Amino acid sequence: MIHRSYTLSTPERVLARTVGEARHNRAYSQNIPDARISEDAIYIDVNGAAGEIALAGLLYKAEIYSKDAWEEALNSIANAPPVSAALGTDKGDLLVEGLRIDVKTTPYRDGKLWLSARKLRSPIDYFSLMIGDYNYGSFIYRGSLSAEDARARFQAVDGQFIQNDLKDLPFIEPKTNAEALRYFNR
Repeated sequence: MIHRSYTLSTPERVLARTVGEARHNRAYSQNIPDARISEDAIYIDVNGAAGEIALAGLLYKAEIYSKDAWEEALNSIANAPPVSAALGTDKGDLLVEGLRIDVKTTPYRDGKLWLSARKLRSPIDYFSLMIGDYNYGSFIYRGSLSAEDARARFQAVDGQFIQNDLKDLPFIEPKTNAEALRYFNR
């Protein structure tokens, strides 16, 4: 079973800051408007990169990613080209067992998985929610939602999915009866 929490190492925090700032600066230089509401748009990008790195780390700890796959995921995060959900070129942040996963990160403990209609046009298979704050370096995996479920329920929830709507990714299964009971009673 996947560990739910992950603390970024110092090199991972440096990578998150570097990636987040580069993403922000690239969007700014290309006059791409920021649809997010925030006093600190750079923080949003840095925290998003940190959440992606944290989920990759959790997948590695859970032995879903091999060391090579984990390093490839970090490299992919670091070198991701500019993408557009509106144009359908966003293919997610992580590739796991052939599935494209888009990672959403919020610093709010009761945060929701917010999706835009544009995101649902992208060839993403799952949306995962990480709760955490780059400034502290700690993150918690709260669950995932399949793109199919998101499309089916999008209008009913106005693109805002609460944490109880989320499940684990399909390749994450409890390994013992005790873990299964904890999973189903959460």
